[in-house]
Amino acid sequence: MTGPVDAARGKELYQSGPLLVVFGHGTHSEARAHQVADQCRARGVHFDLVPVDEVAGLDLSYYVALIVILPSTSLQGRPATSTDKIVEVIKTYRARRPEGLVSLLDGSRRWFQVGVVQVFGTPDAHQHEGLESITDRICLVHRVDDDEFIDPFDVYQAHGQSVSPRHGPTDHLAVSVHSLGEYLRSWGLSIPEDASGARELIDGCRRHYEDPRFRVLHRPIQGRDLNQLDFLLDEPDTRAPGHKKWVENGARVARYVFDELERQFPDFHRPNGRDDTKDAQKDLHKLYKALRVVEAALKVLDQEPHRS
Repeated sequence: MTGPVDAARGKELYQSGPLLVVFGHGTHSEARAHQVADQCRARGVHFDLVPVDEVAGLDLSYYVALIVILPSTSLQGRPATSTDKIVEVIKTYRARRPEGLVSLLDGSRRWFQVGVVQVFGTPDAHQHEGLESITDRICLVHRVDDDEFIDPFDVYQAHGQSVSPRHGPTDHLAVSVHSLGEYLRSWGLSIPEDASGARELIDGCRRHYEDPRFRVLHRPIQGRDLNQLDFLLDEPDTRAPGHKKWVENGARVARYVFDELERQFPDFHRPNGRDDTKDAQKDLHKLYKALRVVEAALKVLDQEPHRS
């Protein structure tokens, strides 16, 4: 078994901000987090080590990567609550750092630009149903025993093991690219040519509403670090007090995104010639989800012949 003392030294990985290491409840989770912290120190990488209960209030966009340690499953009652909070952290972080592992693998971004999300935990800890809903936001899943060591920096080593998102029978990557391609073509988008560009444009629109001058659209729900478009894309079932105003604001941001897509992609249009506000938010959410699935699936399919 290797450990922090065996970490490669020399060129410092730190570039534009620290890593964020978040751990759930339980001594085993905390011990694993400190092991990751030791590995960061050994490589000269700046980091913040934070229990999940203390993440609220942090500016997650500041962190170049997120490493999450799931809670110990031996605890009574607390693991589920702890994991729910971790799911929220991952959602918020990915909204701020949307590129993910795909951009690292295809070379379009450097490691400190992509926002790689890694999740460590025992096999039992990974059974939490909330994690299933964010499969496409996690780059690497590490199912480990309490005493097993895994180097979280292997993913960044150009000469190391080949890395690809893990997927299984319930993963979004198992969805048929062909059927989703037909759906995206109904929007006037070409597959695979437009998949990444359209997804990147939509994620770029998130940053538009990170301007506090938008007031209500910037943080529509007090205590949640998400803007109106974040909720539309990531938590479409969320409702705030004042339902009518919430719907109106959602339609407003959807219209903005559609206008931006029309400017970038000349053939873009809503299916069936629709140009009204009815179901606009639902349509945008469905489009965004399809783009994410196709982009990730195409990346895995491209790598399939190279797997051993």
